[in-house]
Amino acid sequence: MNRSFGTFLLIILSFVPFWYFFNQFQSRKPLPVLPPQSLPAPALKIVSGGHNEVAAQNLYFKTMFYNELRAEEGNHQIDHETTVNLLDITNQLDPYNADCYYYGQALLAEQPDFVRPLNTILLRSMKNRSWDHYPPWFLGSNYYYTLQDKKMAGIYFSEAAKRRPDIAFFATFAARSLHEGAETEMAVKVLREMLHDAKSPLVAEPIKNRLLAFETVLFLRQALERYSKQFKKPAQRLEDLVNDHILKDIPPDPYGGHFYLDKDGAVQTTSNYAMKQK
Repeated sequence: MNRSFGTFLLIILSFVPFWYFFNQFQSRKPLPVLPPQSLPAPALKIVSGGHNEVAAQNLYFKTMFYNELRAEEGNHQIDHETTVNLLDITNQLDPYNADCYYYGQALLAEQPDFVRPLNTILLRSMKNRSWDHYPPWFLGSNYYYTLQDKKMAGIYFSEAAKRRPDIAFFATFAARSLHEGAETEMAVKVLREMLHDAKSPLVAEPIKNRLLAFETVLFLRQALERYSKQFKKPAQRLEDLVNDHILKDIPPDPYGGHFYLDKDGAVQTTSNYAMKQK
């Protein structure tokens, strides 16, 4: 009996350390998530011993996991500064790494304070990945939506269109951005080049419509200038050009709307350069 009791007591006591450490583990506060540390890109290139792509991918994964761990601990604020710095080092190590700029675009594109360093990454990628339309397209999107620079947006959208001449939308949106950035002549030039390279009627037709619309805008602007020189005053309506014999008629809008002058005297169209849905 005493021997059985001693064995039972020994078993119970053996669980005491386990129970103690289990409670300690359960009550322990989670360690804070610290940002990954990295050497500057030139130093990492030396340390990696020529394996820049491997070092870059490793740093990219560290950046991604860092933000994931922050989210898991309840910190839903992305560490934008650390992210853009680490992605920039990653991009310097391997400017062909597409994961780097996809991830950066997803996290930083709508952040005004960080979109410019993101654009530096995209520019480096665009230069090295000369076949890839995504870096210039992302650059155009960042300038168009976040930085509100329609001219620069149109320039990068145009580069994306040249890399993907099989997508008409790239060309038409590039031209639209340039037009909104007061560069209608440049928009017409881009559209003419893209129309020349179009291989399919499905691609050529939207480009033709946009080209005709912007050529008409330029034509009407020239007529307005002739009106101002001849009558020493600006026209109040486009109809003045016809009534005072500057033009025979107002050209139609290929999108089905009609052209007019807005309150600032700029040529606009009721279609907003979009084809009406049938």
